[in-house]
Parts: sequence; C-alpha cells; structure tokens
Amino acid sequence: MSDKTVETEKQEQLTDIEELARNLLEKNYEKLRKTRFHLIIRLLMGRREYRLIRIEELELLATHVLKLEISGEEFINSATAIELHGGFISTETASLEEWMAFIESIKTKKNPRILVNISFRSRYGLPQSISDFDVFVVNYEILA
Repeated sequence: MSDKTVETEKQEQLTDIEELARNLLEKNYEKLRKTRFHLIIRLLMGRREYRLIRIEELELLATHVLKLEISGEEFINSATAIELHGGFISTETASLEEWMAFIESIKTKKNPRILVNISFRSRYGLPQSISDFDVFVVNYEILA
C-alpha cells in the first residue's frame, strides 16, 4: 500500500468518526437509525462465584455475559454517560471532541463503557443497581 493510499484511508476514517460524533451530539435520529452499536453486558449480580468468560476479544470475570446489538437511536436515547479518560461524561454535556474520542476508543478496541438509563435496564431485564453490571461498547457499524 502506498503512503498516499494509507493517508486517504486515515482521512476517510476520521471523516466517519466525526460524522458519527456529530450525529450523536445533534441527536440526528434519521442517520442514527442506520448505525448499529454492539454491546457486551457483564452481569455481576448476586456476588456468586465469578467465572472468566471470553467473548469477542474480551475476557471478563462475571456471573453472566450478554451480547446485544442496538440502533444508534436507541443508543443515544439510553446512554446517560460515556467512559472517557478513566471517568464518565454525561451524554447531555459531551462535546464533539469528546464524542470523537469515545468513538475512536471503540474503533481502537479499548471497549469503553456506558451508563444506561432505567428504561434500558427494564427493557432488557438488567439489575436496577448499576454496580451489578457493566455495559461495554465493543464495535459499531454504519449501514448503507
């Protein structure tokens, strides 16, 4: 691959990241419906003995692990905070640059976590206490 091809590919990725970040920031539901987020949910309930579970490229200590795919619209309506730089930032106050950094961390397989609202927890039968589970974002895809 030539240097020019690699540079063009990097520029396209940056454009895709910025476009998705802008769609999340502006809550562009029309475009978010064409985006899928892949989540891994680690359940820690009951303080039972945890097992080492390998799913995708993650190894997690958990009682159970769930894999879920949701639309970008459901993602933006359900996520209350995104993990960035070792802490959580509210989705309501996140800037374009923070959204871009979050998406970049998904793309580079850092598997950032999100905090989800009560309706998401109820819809998928998750515990009410956020200390009993983690939601990792492992991938996303933009559909044509």
